[in-house]
Parts: sequence; structure tokens; C-alpha cells
Amino acid sequence: MAMNIIFQIENRLAYYDALDKAHTTEDYGKFVELVVKEVEASLDYIGVPCENALIQVM
Repeated sequence: MAMNIIFQIENRLAYYDALDKAHTTEDYGKFVELVVKEVEASLDYIGVPCENALIQVM
């Protein structure tokens, strides 16, 4: 399943930094953390509890 993720404008620099680190060092930890944070923020914005969303994805 593919999913589009929209990053908040204020997190643009963190996105590019994390993406660069993942690309150059193959350490995806910061990128994954940022994606999780953005997905949780998006779910909060639309009013979906994260627990329910996790169940639907699995």
C-alpha cells in the first residue's frame, strides 16, 4: 500500500536533513522518526486516533 505524506512547511529543513542522512549513510532512523511524527500530526489534524489508524493499516 502506498501513502502520500505531507510534511509541514516548518519541518522542511528537518526533512531534507533526514533524507540526506538516510541517503548518504543508510541510517534511516531520523527519517523514520520524522515520518512517524508527521503522520501522527496529520491524524491528529483530521481527528483519527493513532491507535485506530494502526489497526486499520495492519
